[in-house]
Amino acid sequence: ATSVTCQAAAQLASTKKDVLNKSYYPTSADSANTSKQWYVIDAEGQTLGRLACLAATYIRGKHLPTYSPSMDMGAYVVVINAEKIQVSGNKFYDKVYFNQGINGRPGSHRLEKFKDLPARLP
Repeated sequence: ATSVTCQAAAQLASTKKDVLNKSYYPTSADSANTSKQWYVIDAEGQTLGRLACLAATYIRGKHLPTYSPSMDMGAYVVVINAEKIQVSGNKFYDKVYFNQGINGRPGSHRLEKFKDLPARLP
């Protein structure tokens, strides 16, 4: 065992590369903006939560075998036909978004229903 360790240490000194550690860690070239893919997602007829999960997976890069949570490995995502997205159940009328407001103080919140969103965010 000591001869293997000595040989590995000698090889490490000559190549300056860790030969005992075989785990992969992505480099900055792997997360460069030039190598990122573009994904176009058609939202027509899709459910809101499932589409958001799919887009987040692509943006984060979890679909890649070289995924590392500490690096930006993701891709660019464009969602088309976002106005034709669907929600299940009565969420179109019942879902409420809570916005704390600009200053974040108690009482400065704003409530907005899902059905009112397209009027403000076309």
